[in-house]
Amino acid sequence: MEYNTQQRKLPLPEYGRSVQHMVDHALTIEDLAKTAADMPDGEEKQCLLFLVASHMKRDYLNWNKDSVEDQKIFDDLSLLADGKVQLSTADFRLAEQRPFIPRKKQMGGSQKKKY
Repeated sequence: MEYNTQQRKLPLPEYGRSVQHMVDHALTIEDLAKTAADMPDGEEKQCLLFLVASHMKRDYLNWNKDSVEDQKIFDDLSLLADGKVQLSTADFRLAEQRPFIPRKKQMGGSQKKKY
């Protein structure tokens, strides 16, 4: 019989294992923001910051039903990077993204439409 003694320690144990994937995701985004802040200035740093900001915007739109301004994302990214990164809408323009909406399943693959 296998016991849970070999599993890793939970970052937020009071919520149990059911929400740990979301917590792990948030910690990964935070780690990426801090990594980007510590990188030397250059194109690679700018690309990583843009990717992290784009991912944060997509997550915001998926988890919240409201739209979000790019400056809000940049402010949150600066907060995650301990203030080492200051971005503005003049630096980047994030693409407008729609939240993921699953498609409706079609009824039976063999049925054809009759015109």
